[in-house]
Formats: sequence, C-alpha cells, structure tokens
Amino acid sequence: MVKLTPQECFDNACNTYEEAKRIIRDLSNAATEFKSDFSYEIAMKQFDLIVQCILLNLAVQDRDFCELEKVFIKNIVEYTDLLDVVNEIIKSENPEWIDITWDVINELTPENKEKLGLICANVIEKYADQFTYFFSAIDVIDERDYLDELRGCIFKLCIMLDAVDEGGFDPDAIVDAEAERGIAIYKAIFQDNWDKNTKYFEDMLNNSEN
Repeated sequence: MVKLTPQECFDNACNTYEEAKRIIRDLSNAATEFKSDFSYEIAMKQFDLIVQCILLNLAVQDRDFCELEKVFIKNIVEYTDLLDVVNEIIKSENPEWIDITWDVINELTPENKEKLGLICANVIEKYADQFTYFFSAIDVIDERDYLDELRGCIFKLCIMLDAVDEGGFDPDAIVDAEAERGIAIYKAIFQDNWDKNTKYFEDMLNNSEN
C-alpha cells in the first residue's frame, strides 16, 4: 500500500475535523433543550482551542517544532486561534507584550516558552470546562457515546500530526504507539474536565431519582 504524503495526512486530518464538527453540532442541538440560546459557534471556538493546545504540546515534545507541524496546527481549525487568545490575555496584563506567532515559537527564550505554556494551560482549563459542561450532561442521559466519538477524532488528529512530522503515514503501520503519545496530554486537557462534569450530572440525576 502506498504511503500517505504529508499533504494527504493533512487532508485526512481535515476530514476528521469535519467529523468532529458534526458530532459537536449534534451535541449543540441537544444542548438547546437545556439552554435555548446555546451557541454551536462558541462551542467550536472552545474545541479549536483544546485541539490546538493538545497538538502543540504533542509537537514540541521532541523540542523541534517543524514547519509542517506549524502549518498543520495553525490551519486545522476554523473558528479561533490559540495564540490569538493567549496574546490577548497577556496583553491585558502587559501592554508592551509583543505577540507570539506560530512562526516564532522555536525562537522563544526558555522563559517565554514557560510563560506561554502556563498561559495556555490556564486558557485551556477555563475553556475545556466550559466546553464539557453541557455536553457531559447530554452524554449522561443519551445512549450515544459522544465522548468516545470525540476521543477518536482527537486521537486521529494526533496520529496525522505525528505522521506529518515523520514525512508521511504508512496505513499498514501500527498506529497505537502514535496515539498513545497524545493520551496523557488529551486526558489532562480534555477528559479530566469531561469526567468531572459527568460525575456532577450523574450525582444530580441520582439525587433527583432518590
């Protein structure tokens, strides 16, 4: 079987992102039963921040944020950009801050890389909690396993990012190892918030039944 090129890997990732959008659209439609003005667009902005943060953390693990990884992470999302949000937050506290762009991440000083990491962590903690709050409630009462579906999409994105870094993807290769690299990052950024909110709604449901 022919190895997928980096461009084909990105195209595959774009299809996976579209799949995630459809899942989030279904979740958003269900969420309007709890909150009539629930916004799909806001949910997608939150998801974009989560996805970019997971992929950025995965990409810099080898301390080499290559051009293909930069293009992949910058362009895979449609609704908002992680660095735009980070720069806005930092500027609110330090007006003299010079915006960080995807092009200069490798050139940052260790101090600024650490600061960027801390700001990203704070941003994602906030938005991951907001993203999962209503959606985890739906997951509790709906037989469809939305979390599992979104997990699959995020892991596919991790696999394709890894493949871009390696110069392509062999469909015959065992991909579990590549997916495993993103699990700890994904869990800390996304699933821990989902699990916390799921427990909250499960306890609420159990109390109402009692």
